[in-house]
Amino acid sequence: LIRFSLFIIFFWFGLLKPVGISSAEALVLKTVDWMPFLSPTGWLHVIGYWEMLIGIFFLFNKTIRLAVLLLFLQMSGTFMPLFILPEITFQTGFGPFAPTLEGQYIIKNLTIIGCAMVIASRILRKDENFSDNYPDVHKDGKTQLSRVDTIKEERFYDEMECCKNGIKRIS
Repeated sequence: LIRFSLFIIFFWFGLLKPVGISSAEALVLKTVDWMPFLSPTGWLHVIGYWEMLIGIFFLFNKTIRLAVLLLFLQMSGTFMPLFILPEITFQTGFGPFAPTLEGQYIIKNLTIIGCAMVIASRILRKDENFSDNYPDVHKDGKTQLSRVDTIKEERFYDEMECCKNGIKRIS
């Protein structure tokens, strides 16, 4: 449920940016105005596509790690306005104790970070438990057969060889 919720949030809000109908557009453009290589609008589109990728990556087990990594990189930029645009993110005269609507919009991302941490901890826990539950499988995915399994495998191949040669094996 958390992963699907993150998909909806990131894909939906990300899609609004390159389409040009994001309510965060003005804030994003002011935040990235100083960045090199692209125009602020170019960066707005990159951020939008980046967010859409984060959302998509949360849908699939194989890409969750990448989703979490991209999310944490994206969040470092998301919090920038709190520091470089305090006149927009905080009410005048109240310091950091009275965020504006824009500031609240940014600060609520702590909840998203918390959700990502829950997902990441479950992934790490699964990795740790995998070797506990399957001691004959190494982390690289290769199987190490136990002595009993090795003997069974040798008997199987002996029987196959006998069948090919038309010899009945006596156990």
